Amino acid sequence: MKIQNGKTFDELPWIINAEILMELFGVSKTWASKTMKNPGFPSFKIGRRRFVEKDKLINWIRENQDESGEISIIKL
Repeated sequence: MKIQNGKTFDELPWIINAEILMELFGVSKTWASKTMKNPGFPSFKIGRRRFVEKDKLINWIRENQDESGEISIIKL
């Protein structure tokens, strides 16, 4: 899958911001921003912006999928 300027997931930087999260999940900026603020999501702040490490994002997805592969723990 190509995202952000034609890069693959492996080519993305090791920290991901809300804009990249939007592209990865195909969600709105509001959803991405609220998700990154969720206490169960492994994000961190630098100044006023939030980021997530790519490896922690992968682990979070794996840990929060149900049997059908859906992630349903985020209540926005």
